[in-house]
Amino acid sequence: MENNKEIKRLTRALQLKEFELENFLQYARQIIRVFDEDRLFKTFLSTVMGQTGISRCILRVKAKDRVYIISKGIKLPPILREVLEKGREDLVEILGKFGFGTILELTIASEQTALMFKEKGVEHLLSLQENFLAISGTDAEKINGENENYIKALFQITLLAYENMLFRRETVEKHRLERELEIAKEIQQNLLPKEMKIEGFQAYGKSIPSRYVGGDYYDLYKIGDKYLMALGDVAGKGIPASLLMASIQSSLRAIASFSPGKISTIMKELNEITIKNTERMTFITFFLFSLDPSNGEIVYSNAGHNPPVLMKGEKFIELNKGGMVLGIRENEYESGKEKMESGDMLFLYTDGLSEAMRCEDEFGIEGIKAFLSRNRGTKPENLGKLLLNYMKDFSVEDDLTFLIIKRLP
Repeated sequence: MENNKEIKRLTRALQLKEFELENFLQYARQIIRVFDEDRLFKTFLSTVMGQTGISRCILRVKAKDRVYIISKGIKLPPILREVLEKGREDLVEILGKFGFGTILELTIASEQTALMFKEKGVEHLLSLQENFLAISGTDAEKINGENENYIKALFQITLLAYENMLFRRETVEKHRLERELEIAKEIQQNLLPKEMKIEGFQAYGKSIPSRYVGGDYYDLYKIGDKYLMALGDVAGKGIPASLLMASIQSSLRAIASFSPGKISTIMKELNEITIKNTERMTFITFFLFSLDPSNGEIVYSNAGHNPPVLMKGEKFIELNKGGMVLGIRENEYESGKEKMESGDMLFLYTDGLSEAMRCEDEFGIEGIKAFLSRNRGTKPENLGKLLLNYMKDFSVEDDLTFLIIKRLP
């Protein structure tokens, strides 16, 4: 007789475990399709209440940068909700005053798993101030050792679902940002000159951002019978630098088109606009010049930029007259003059090129001059491609831009 009773007891226990397991699997299949934190934790609480018969409880979950407070069977007084959100040390005492004498701490058994969640911003490790289920009145009697473990198992799989939700969300956001950056890159490249045509000259320019977009810029367009050209480098990288670069381009064209004048005057006005747009929070190195194709005369002004080099045979002239970088303070700018004769070549560049490293050696201005000397008979476009191929052996950490102009024989 005793054996029959024991068999029946074990059979009922086994059936209960099978029932719990089936419910557990159904719950897992359900929450894997949930994509909202509020709904996820509400589903957890509803499942716990349905399985245990609890009718009055409070769930507190601290996950990432938010605390979730979900109550069932009771309307939380504002003062209690405030205390729960802040997670004070006297929570046990305060909850007891409101009738919640049984508190089930929801922790992770595996330290490794706990640390993994901790790194992802899911706080649930140490104290009552983190995650717990508070139960009131006679409902507390419905919690025993077995269903307590069951509740904790449900909570652990809920956290796994939450981690999976975060991963999916981050993946979607990453793909969205990558697509937007691709569009931004395309837009930025379209802002650069599509053609580099100058009567009696050959020209070639290239800009390669260190990220999707960058703060380097070059431009060429015709005003009257002359060509206005520029090359600049915004301090910094990425999207902020690219936005300022686009602003500089539009500002320059507006100043040059509506208020044509001396190169030094244009540079001064460009500096004033840059100060207003950036509030002196960043700066721009800039080189601006006009080219008269009829006689090869260059009038330029250099605002703190790496001095371009004018190559005359084997001689190099560095173009450094001008003033300080744009965007710091109001300033006057000098202008300089040079003349490009037949076969002369002008090379402009940003520091992404000159500061490129190979082993422990910087490419530098001397490396640039040596490269130009070795290839001085090469057309600008071919020279640019040779340079890019040569730079494959260097480590380039910044945006890299150059502009090459050569006067035809």
